[in-house]
Amino acid sequence: MPRSIIANGPVHLHTASATDLPSALATLHQLAAASEDGWRRLVVNLTSPLDPIRELCGRAIGRRLVFRTRSGRIIAGVDAALRGDWIDDATLSDLRVLLPDASFLAWSRFDPAVEGSPEWMPFGRRGWILPRLQLESDGSKQRLVGYLLPGERPEAIEPARASLLVPRRSAVTARMYREEEGQDFQAMVGKAVQTIRSGDIEKVVLARRVDYALSEPIDAAYVLHHLATEGHYAFLIESGEHAFLGSSPERLSRRTGLRLQTEMLAGTVRARSADDAMQLLESGKDRHEHDVVVRSVCERLQPVASGVKGEDQVAVVPAAGGLWHLRRRLELTLNEAIDDAAILGLLHPTPAVCGRPTDNARSFLTSLEGFDRGLYAGPIGIFDGSGHDVAVGIRSLRLSPTTATLFAGAGIVRDSLPEMEFAETEAKMAVARAALPGTG
Repeated sequence: MPRSIIANGPVHLHTASATDLPSALATLHQLAAASEDGWRRLVVNLTSPLDPIRELCGRAIGRRLVFRTRSGRIIAGVDAALRGDWIDDATLSDLRVLLPDASFLAWSRFDPAVEGSPEWMPFGRRGWILPRLQLESDGSKQRLVGYLLPGERPEAIEPARASLLVPRRSAVTARMYREEEGQDFQAMVGKAVQTIRSGDIEKVVLARRVDYALSEPIDAAYVLHHLATEGHYAFLIESGEHAFLGSSPERLSRRTGLRLQTEMLAGTVRARSADDAMQLLESGKDRHEHDVVVRSVCERLQPVASGVKGEDQVAVVPAAGGLWHLRRRLELTLNEAIDDAAILGLLHPTPAVCGRPTDNARSFLTSLEGFDRGLYAGPIGIFDGSGHDVAVGIRSLRLSPTTATLFAGAGIVRDSLPEMEFAETEAKMAVARAALPGTG
């Protein structure tokens, strides 16, 4: 993306109001036709509530992006006004000056240094997008926002606008057929435990991949609509016929000004009630697994932040599918205005998705897992004028026209039992399976 486009400000803002989405789309068309040349931000405030994810179901298939924060803020976009590689600091700074009220969606592979396998190639190693058209909701306010770049005619926004006016395609009732796994996960856990006990690594997070053959393509937005869980992040990235989506309980990083929040989610049990889940606090294995993550994150942030709060507070928190986790939250004050890319570079990958020491664990899991994680367990989030809110891309799946691929991982320490770790990954995958059509 030419930097000259970003530098070619200022941005002309055009606003209006409408009652519902059809009238908002008509109003947006009028704003686009009447606006002058240069950067144009077209905003239509809606007086009636709507569900942005639901509005994308059955529409604009193959061209959608969604991110929902844990607090319920939603950005649901169609097409791209701007796109690029992972947001570098200079580009992000320029964009924030030009468009302080805009939201950019960004994502990265678990290991962007590694070339992607063919099934992950449509997503690239990393990427960011300013949606051409997006529905925004923060619970109390909803709006439709469109962008036109310098030199673009009003017609540039028409494909995205028109795609939200057409009747929805109905949800399909595809059948799913589980295929043979190409790995023996319990044997992998056994090898990992042996390596840990030898002292080469302290913890490693092993992932499983399970493929399902599909009788027909599935609309990813319908799946996300069923998968999204209150209090979790939700995300969807589409590239033509391919989609990556999920509903993650884990925050990697949230920055507002100099205030930084991160958390460590490690240690898992499936329980019917909060009282039953309290066994996590008594589990030496789970507490050790969790403490490894906490120590690592604190060490990484110590040079750039101070005023740590919550380091010694551990909680047992619920997640989708009857799962419960140990979680510690950290709130810190950055020593200076450190940029977002540097913060994420310090944090990712945490021992909650990779292991400790990082390089040894990453090398070990890459050789043992036998498949490309792609975007699974990578960072994905939104960046705006005030900071960023980035999730860890877990509890996720990849969709193609013929295959649904589910991912799940488990943290392995010296006391891990292979059958228990396998059961944990099955419980995590069950959440995504429940949002998909029936299995055969």
